[in-house]
Amino acid sequence: MININDDKEVSKYLKNSMSEKEISKMTAKERKEKAQEFMTPEERKVLNVQNKFKLNNYTFDSVYNAPYYKEAANKIERLHKYIENGMRYKGDRPVLLDTAQKTARGIMRKYKKGIGKHIAALEEWQQNYITAFNNERANYQNPQETLLQRQDYENMIN
Repeated sequence: MININDDKEVSKYLKNSMSEKEISKMTAKERKEKAQEFMTPEERKVLNVQNKFKLNNYTFDSVYNAPYYKEAANKIERLHKYIENGMRYKGDRPVLLDTAQKTARGIMRKYKKGIGKHIAALEEWQQNYITAFNNERANYQNPQETLLQRQDYENMIN
């Protein structure tokens, strides 16, 4: 089973059935879609289940492990050391203050940009999840199972 979100793996997967020229002309999204076409039904089923429950792993694990968070924390730590060293060695206070403020604003800008991307990814997942759930057929022969599926859906959304 390939990781459909890893473009390198998708390209390797496609090399079995396409030339490198054809693959290089495609966008990442087109390569991903083409790889899904070549998957067996079992692989597609596994991929659908993985995509459906991706949110549970994504939110709880990646907020504090996200690159934008780690980068901001590291830069704040370096800024803190810079300020301490400047104060300790009696640096030019207005220059030190101006540099610190500009750096802090830059760090916040990058951090907010990373959060914006994170939120956009979560919103995209939410729309995909709702679409996938709505496309599933309801099992009306067994009303209890249908009721349980609806409750599961409502719990996942909440």
